[in-house]
Amino acid sequence: KDKSGNVSVGMVNVEVIDITALGKYIEMCYKGQSVMIKNSSVQDYLRKGASLGSCGAGLNTQNKVLPFGETEAFIAELNIVSYPNPTTGFTTISISSNVEGPARVGLVSTAGVEITEIYAGELQANEKFEVGFDGSNLPSGVYIVRLVTAGQVKNLKLMIKK
Repeated sequence: KDKSGNVSVGMVNVEVIDITALGKYIEMCYKGQSVMIKNSSVQDYLRKGASLGSCGAGLNTQNKVLPFGETEAFIAELNIVSYPNPTTGFTTISISSNVEGPARVGLVSTAGVEITEIYAGELQANEKFEVGFDGSNLPSGVYIVRLVTAGQVKNLKLMIKK
């Protein structure tokens, strides 16, 4: 449930790895380099695409200690557009994200009731995905196209005019 009271239901797969026994610093592969990360910063680096363990042989494995305060911010970017909008019936919904993972697109009334699921599947990072939607059977009005990913929810107003 988000701050506005919107409720989304879905499935999330969580992989849990206990790193508490590995010590104060954890070795990770980040941007092609093996780095030592403070235990408290591991989640931030995983969100930025790092993986646990060294990068392996043949790569630059120069270890660096990067304290939490020196990490760069990672902001998930989620985009959704619909064209034509307003529409008389058929519209194309274009979605993209800089993070890969499961995504769900649904059509919601302004009262917050989901009318239909438009898409459920995987998004690839930095790739635009388009899905068509035929709203010709719906009455004229304003609807919400809601994109839900593991990390974010983004809404788009869709107007259907007959």
